[in-house]
Amino acid sequence: RKKKIKIMKKKEEINQIKIDLEIKAEDLEYEQIILSEPLEIKSWWYYLEYKKKQKETTKRQINIIFERALKQIPYSYKLWFHYLENRKQQVGQQIHAKKHTQERKRAEAIIQIYERSLAYMNKMPRIWLDYAKYLYKLGYITKTRKTYDAALQALPLSQHELVWKDYIEFIKDEKIPLKIQKYVMERYCQLKPEAREEYIDYLIEKEEIGEGLLALLDYVNDETKEMKNRSRYEVWQMICDIIAQYPQEIKKYDQIKVDMVLKSGMKQFKGVETGKL
Repeated sequence: RKKKIKIMKKKEEINQIKIDLEIKAEDLEYEQIILSEPLEIKSWWYYLEYKKKQKETTKRQINIIFERALKQIPYSYKLWFHYLENRKQQVGQQIHAKKHTQERKRAEAIIQIYERSLAYMNKMPRIWLDYAKYLYKLGYITKTRKTYDAALQALPLSQHELVWKDYIEFIKDEKIPLKIQKYVMERYCQLKPEAREEYIDYLIEKEEIGEGLLALLDYVNDETKEMKNRSRYEVWQMICDIIAQYPQEIKKYDQIKVDMVLKSGMKQFKGVETGKL
């Protein structure tokens, strides 16, 4: 009796697949192959390529084949990557639709697919990066930041630079509070000290004058540190310019003793260089 029930359920499943896919006589050859070789990715791939070439094939039919394939081979990067790209192409400009509309809901449904994919693809940086960029396009700033953080936790250290490159570009978005921007960039500087020069320029650009000056002083007080685009003398010139241009901002920082800072700089150079300072 149990055997009969299983057979009946299997028949119902096959009938449902036929309804969903509108399987035609010419499709049966591919269906038989994937039923006999459900774990062979080539079989599913040939079937997908064949269906895509058919003009009458709907988007939903393609999606169903992808879902069936991933149910059998959930650790296939190729299937997950192309399924996600396929779904995003189907959504197109709907990603920019207003929230709570049907178009937007279709775009947001892809978030769930990304979450499912990462249960199996959490060591694949491309999936993480594409997911973060997709969330950003949808306007989910906080979720995007948390996704980059999750990627850094999941991926090996050797792949972190791939994540940080996109993360730093994203974190400079004006919608993100400056406090969080600084926190993330300081984390990056700990991993990559040579990025501190870019961070200092960023602080000055954002008019975080005191913190920018403190970072510059930290550099000149440590002879082991070097900047990529500035000599030590050019750094001292920058320090002097900041002190001259932003005296009121500097006063807010008790730890910055202007007289001592300037005397320290002048002692390190001679002649014309000292005169310029």
